[in-house]
Amino acid sequence: VLTGPDRKPKKNYFLSNDKINYMKIGRIAGDLIRNPILGCQDKLVRVINGDNVLYSVSVPAPITVICQYKPEHYLYGCSDGSIGLLHLGREKGENLWNFHNSNKNSITAMKICNFGRSGGDDLILGRDDGSIEAYSINGVTELTGEPFGKASAGEAITGLDVGPIRDPGVKEIVVTTFSGKLITFWDTKLLDVNDPKIREKKDAKAKALKVELTKLKEIVGQTKKSKMPEESNIQLSSEVTQPANARMNIVPSDAAYQLVIESQACLLYTSDAADDTPCVDLGGRRIIKKK
Repeated sequence: VLTGPDRKPKKNYFLSNDKINYMKIGRIAGDLIRNPILGCQDKLVRVINGDNVLYSVSVPAPITVICQYKPEHYLYGCSDGSIGLLHLGREKGENLWNFHNSNKNSITAMKICNFGRSGGDDLILGRDDGSIEAYSINGVTELTGEPFGKASAGEAITGLDVGPIRDPGVKEIVVTTFSGKLITFWDTKLLDVNDPKIREKKDAKAKALKVELTKLKEIVGQTKKSKMPEESNIQLSSEVTQPANARMNIVPSDAAYQLVIESQACLLYTSDAADDTPCVDLGGRRIIKKK
């Protein structure tokens, strides 16, 4: 249902050939005409006029978010982490450019603002891994390949906006996250990607995670021993050590992180944990969840 210039509701119907990931309303067919711009899963951007497709534009990957930059120019983010720019004219559209940086996680939110660093417009975007990136935009034909600032919300970002909140003279980034959190960042909180201290912080965090993983492995080992039946003919050699692999997964349905520890040793016997299906996967590996 669209409201026209006469303020009377107009009902239109359109059935897309594939899932619609994002919709943006823009004045494409005329200054007084509002057209839905659909980013679809089949890697097409469809501009709708009434009940029909005015035209479509092919893009390299499924679009997940669209943001108007200038009249007839729209920035977009994709599920493969790439960013691009569309020119949507009255009769036809064109994909002007598309590029990837080192982050391949899906883009979930975008906003144009001016932090005053580059003297021009800046692009702020959020991703499903919780990262926030700030890019300088020079005109409509160029975008720097790497962000000038970064931050992290710690979990998937579902929405993003920019504006003054606590101080009228200071712009802040406001994000909503998968678990329902509302987090604000201001310009000075965006990490300078050229700062060597960032690498030190990452190394320290990685070291702390390794220590925590070692402790979890010890707990798992103790748990397996306690679950072994007292009377058993199974003998495990204490001289043989089996390597263990671990990975952290996001479980959207539970709003939780899932730590999976894999070891060949757990396949040498069957414990009562194998009957607890939520805690053991098909390979007999115990699953530990941390919320």
